[in-house]
Amino acid sequence: MTARTILKRSNRRLYDTYQRSYVTLQDVRGLVNARVDFRILDKDSGRDITEAILWEVVTEQERLSQPVLQREFLTQIIRFQGSPREPVLRGFLEKSLELLGDSALDADGP
Repeated sequence: MTARTILKRSNRRLYDTYQRSYVTLQDVRGLVNARVDFRILDKDSGRDITEAILWEVVTEQERLSQPVLQREFLTQIIRFQGSPREPVLRGFLEKSLELLGDSALDADGP
């Protein structure tokens, strides 16, 4: 099955080609939580901008609630970016979140 496509139009709005309607960052968050496979493309260039939009989802949530990503954590990530240790950080964060997700599933039960 192919991933659902969302287009970012030149007016900066997101258009879900599956639902044939505009969606918000909260809607994108809902797709993530529902584990829907999707990608977000810039309509003009065709470039995949999924990661950039997901980061917008994270920053909006950080702004609306108690921040998870504290200042010191963010500054350390910035320091790692572009350094030889960046791949180590990426692997560490991915594995940590995977383990955290697995433990949450175990706590929730079948």
